[in-house]
Amino acid sequence: GYGMWMPTFLERVHEMPKAEIGVRFGIIQYVPALLGAVLNGKIADHLGRRDVRWHAWVGALAVALTIPFMTLQLLWPDGREAIYWAIPSALCGAGWAPIAYGLGQNLAPPHMRAVASSFIIIFITFLGTGLGPWAVGFLNDVLEPTYGAMAIRWSLLSVLLTCTIGAILFALASRTLEKDMAAGREEGR
Repeated sequence: GYGMWMPTFLERVHEMPKAEIGVRFGIIQYVPALLGAVLNGKIADHLGRRDVRWHAWVGALAVALTIPFMTLQLLWPDGREAIYWAIPSALCGAGWAPIAYGLGQNLAPPHMRAVASSFIIIFITFLGTGLGPWAVGFLNDVLEPTYGAMAIRWSLLSVLLTCTIGAILFALASRTLEKDMAAGREEGR
């Protein structure tokens, strides 16, 4: 919901023109996201050579570190300054994806890796791309009578709390990751 609704947030709350939002937010958000995906994947691979659980821990940290940066972006009083909090947010926030795909491939036996990738894509599409924007819109409609144009700020902050769930799930996955990966390798033999 964040990526879909942030331009509307900047327009409603900070009265930024759409053309400025498109150029500034597009570059500021998506270039660091590309770099963050690669960087977090490399960090997880490097640390994962020492201890396989680092793959999950880096995923947990990437998601958890996104929360304060997104919060700062949503609460910052000046929109033209707030937009720059998207840089560290994107660097961290894009880090979970390569890790999730890598873990899916490493946990699944070879004959089930395409299915594992399919399930990851289904959940990302359904929850992130489908349910996320809908939840922000729904909350915005519910909060609008009380908060007016600021309802979108509180809607995005509310949905941002779901990142905590993602960080916790990555951290919990680390507890049995070695054993689960060994089971996937064994089943593939």
